[in-house]
Amino acid sequence: MPIPAHAIPFGTTDENIRLITRSAFDYMEGWLTGDARRMRRALHPDLAERTLVIDAETGTPTNELYGINAAQLVCYTEDGGATQWSDTPYNTEAGREKAEVKILEVYRNIAVARIWSEAFVEYLQLGDFGPAGWKIVNILNVKTKGTAPFEEFKQFDFDYWVVDDTAEKENP
Repeated sequence: MPIPAHAIPFGTTDENIRLITRSAFDYMEGWLTGDARRMRRALHPDLAERTLVIDAETGTPTNELYGINAAQLVCYTEDGGATQWSDTPYNTEAGREKAEVKILEVYRNIAVARIWSEAFVEYLQLGDFGPAGWKIVNILNVKTKGTAPFEEFKQFDFDYWVVDDTAEKENP
């Protein structure tokens, strides 16, 4: 997993990178497989997850924001998570192989990671809570299914970018 050199401050350990990655994968794979134990391990109890709602017909943003907390997310995962939707490609082994986690930045005891999957692009904010470990405290995501194809997003491997038909895409 490549991490830009400027995003890793001096003193960040390989162990921290491993633990951040584990938390992100516990969240993602916990949801995809309905494993509430992994989901619970990944989340801080005060987590806020927000989804920006996209109009399915036009692919344009709406003014809606859907939000859930850690307890709700664990409960939904216990109910099966993504496994309950049999028509989705991401609840299969092949679909999960297309999902990836990338750590964007680490600074002292905070980090930002991104998850790409067939269904969502998600930005995770994580914190190191000492003995409790690295936990996800905030998630902001947008559905990709029914909007732009997964491959369209995957072609851009920037530290940050905006997907907009009128914007130029540059590597900063």
